[in-house]
Amino acid sequence: MMMWIYRTATLFAAIFFSGFMLISAQNNYNVAEISPEMMKNANAVIRLNAESLDITSVSKATQHVRKIITILNEDALYLSIYYGMKSKFHSYEFEKIIIYDKDGKKVKSFGGSHLKPYSPYTINIYDDNYYYYVDPEYMIYPFTVEISYSVNFNGIASLPDWYYYDHYNVSTEKSTFTVYTTQDYKLQYRQQNIKDEVQVTTQNGRVSYHWEANNLTALLSEPASIGLARFSPAVFLAPLYFELDGEKGNTESWESFGLFEAGLIEGRDKLEGPTVDSVKMLLDANIDTTEIVRRIYKFMQNRTRYVSVQVGIGGLQPIEAQKVDKTQYGDCKGLSNYTKALLGIAGINSIFTAVEAGEDADDILTEFPSLQGNHVILCVPRGADTIWLECTSQKSPFNYLGSFTDDRHVLLITENGGKLARTPRYTSDQNRQLRSAVVTLDPLGNATASVATKYNYYYFDENRALIYLDQEGIKKRITNSIDIPGFTLVDFSVKQKDPDKPVLNEDLSLKMTKYATVMGDRMLIPLNLMNRSSRLPSNVSDRKMDIEFMRDMSEVDTITYKVPVGYSVASTPKPMEYTSPFGSYRAEVIVNGKEVTYIRNMRYNKGVFPVSQYPQLVELFKNIATADNTKIALKKL
Repeated sequence: MMMWIYRTATLFAAIFFSGFMLISAQNNYNVAEISPEMMKNANAVIRLNAESLDITSVSKATQHVRKIITILNEDALYLSIYYGMKSKFHSYEFEKIIIYDKDGKKVKSFGGSHLKPYSPYTINIYDDNYYYYVDPEYMIYPFTVEISYSVNFNGIASLPDWYYYDHYNVSTEKSTFTVYTTQDYKLQYRQQNIKDEVQVTTQNGRVSYHWEANNLTALLSEPASIGLARFSPAVFLAPLYFELDGEKGNTESWESFGLFEAGLIEGRDKLEGPTVDSVKMLLDANIDTTEIVRRIYKFMQNRTRYVSVQVGIGGLQPIEAQKVDKTQYGDCKGLSNYTKALLGIAGINSIFTAVEAGEDADDILTEFPSLQGNHVILCVPRGADTIWLECTSQKSPFNYLGSFTDDRHVLLITENGGKLARTPRYTSDQNRQLRSAVVTLDPLGNATASVATKYNYYYFDENRALIYLDQEGIKKRITNSIDIPGFTLVDFSVKQKDPDKPVLNEDLSLKMTKYATVMGDRMLIPLNLMNRSSRLPSNVSDRKMDIEFMRDMSEVDTITYKVPVGYSVASTPKPMEYTSPFGSYRAEVIVNGKEVTYIRNMRYNKGVFPVSQYPQLVELFKNIATADNTKIALKKL
């Protein structure tokens, strides 16, 4: 699913060259010189990040990188490793790594002879790129590593971005970013969370753009936050005009950029041969368009598999539909384009669609036309009944995107150019977990339970791995997910009854030793069987990031307890109800003869909430945790 391969600054942490003379003059890597403020909450301290980008034409540029980082413990050891690659469009040139001990004394150095090949992929892939790394394998903490390299661009569709913060628990003493262009070059840039204007100077026919950050203390990962990439001050770059492998384009608008993309896929959705006849056999004058699309989608799923392709312009251009038909494999671009070709046989229009995929992925920058997105899906426009197809999975339900690509902006690549659209936002009634259970207690507090859980939409995504596992794997995963002391999983069943619906049914049979506590003539029964809120957000007074709930979701638990012989209900708790901007909670107990029914409703509201409301979030989950641990008392007759 690696559609866009050109934002290499993020992939390989390209960090910063222009402060070379300053740090060389000081050449003081003694760890004792780092201020206490920079050490607080830090696993590493970046002494210098210096990057310069020299753009000489619409297709040529060179990036120089130098970074000096003090590694304080093993959690930051990954920052001492260099990663590089060579491809048709990028060539990383490794210069050196130097290791200094805690006193700043040089102890090791590494050059080009130390490069080793590696593969960054754990999936099937066809790739004509080469990947290298150097691992100094030095672990006497603290130590300082100096890494220098450059990147040559041969064809430019996008440019590196720059962030104040690339990692949690890492502080920065100095970070600089400088871009050099010719005077007639049109550089597009967007600043995020930066108040200071860029420093622009012109000299001898060259223009420089300079950004700088100093003394950035380490940030901690915060629960339910908007994420580092959106919180961090950042600079995003894009060329107004660019050229890649002879193909020219511009970022004047999404429409014009989409024309570049449309040119890359034009004519690649043609099919001929037996498959055309096979598709025509699926058609029936008595069925509607949605059913035709469903049949063709299932046809595609049953005859193809996902394999990532990164050859030629593989990061941008799909392989031809005819080739996918022959080999029966493709990546997200190839399989979406192939499905588009199959639908074309039926006379159904569909649109190649670029998206930034990932359950917690940030949305694309809609106000900054540029090469964005890491995945391709297919859109079948039908107004309010528009169909969205995820073409890379053989088991994805029809017309369901799920948490991988739901509720975000996408770029439709039409023959008339690019057009922004948005994927479906699922409601809390769709993103729902429904659980019902019957628990039978004996006079000693032991119990048996039959539990039925229906995982819908988002919860289906979270648990769909179960349908790919064998019985032993399913049993292990279910067992590890249950937090009940002294339980035994007697029997289980997991089924997706309808492959076209994102719904998973799980049925469990449990045996629980001493589930209830017997104290004299009383028996105390925990009401919440399997959905207790136990992990509370930390109550920090200096939280930095806004709060975000990514989706509307809900959970409903209905647990019926059968009162054992010789006991009756002594008392019942009052309904517990809490409402906040983040969601709502209600739990109640209903007694009906020898049965006690506990009903718990939890609803989460999608939204971004200011950091000032964080105490309310802590208070909400504190109340929920207390309510979830409520017990009911029985007494002997």
